[in-house]
Amino acid sequence: MRRRSLLTAAAATTLAAAPLASGCSSSSPPSPFSGGGSRRGHLTYGVWDVYQLPAMNRAAREFERTRPGVTVDVQLTPNGTYWTKLRTACTGGAAPDVFWMNESPSWAAIPTA
Repeated sequence: MRRRSLLTAAAATTLAAAPLASGCSSSSPPSPFSGGGSRRGHLTYGVWDVYQLPAMNRAAREFERTRPGVTVDVQLTPNGTYWTKLRTACTGGAAPDVFWMNESPSWAAIPTA
């Protein structure tokens, strides 16, 4: 498999898992597909790696192409502030719908609203 295909497939898989990665709080926020979210069919995708941004944007466009009516807003936050901003956003109920993670065990202890 070519690297480009692998990155696109990995990003599309990540985006497809949006319902699993969303919801940092104990109360479930409205689904962007149910019409109860900020915009129907709109997903936000948080990433930290500026070098991967072009590939993530291409993956988001491909995701949109295969799912008419869905838009994906890829949001870059530099790694130096990504984790603090993400933790704060999760605590406040304003996290991206989908976001990059690593295996950090400290995320198991995020306070929930």
